[in-house]
Amino acid sequence: MKLIVILINLAERAISHYYHEVRLGTETLTLKEAIASEQTRLKGEVEKIIQTGTYYSFNHQHYTYLARGKYIEQLQNWMNIFPKEQFLILKSEDLFSHPQETMNKVFQFLELPAHFSEEYLQYNSGNYSQPSTEIYQELVEYFQPYNQKLAEYMRINL
Repeated sequence: MKLIVILINLAERAISHYYHEVRLGTETLTLKEAIASEQTRLKGEVEKIIQTGTYYSFNHQHYTYLARGKYIEQLQNWMNIFPKEQFLILKSEDLFSHPQETMNKVFQFLELPAHFSEEYLQYNSGNYSQPSTEIYQELVEYFQPYNQKLAEYMRINL
């Protein structure tokens, strides 16, 4: 088995996730309020998921703006099951700015012949207003230690 993981800038991911939930109608708080409420909303949810193995947490599904950005923790969990060699870790920015080069890495990883495409379409992109510089900076600072651990563990810098 080969696993391909595409990572997005953590602050951008959290903001995108928030606006996705707003579009779905599941989020009514402001971005700042939602981020501040995450810990309370998730209290005990992960433990229930682990304990039962079948518990569905609405809050974990929809309100994990910060938690889902801790890529290092998620990757380490997966790499406790599968060896690092079975993973190809890509950055979404590379896929968007250099799609052919990035896809060549995918083909090589999958041991498939190279393929050229004249067009690479972007799917699931949303349009939303940018948050205040203050909130964006808070997100960048929050994720900094997780980015550092990711850089050390996977040699990938977000």
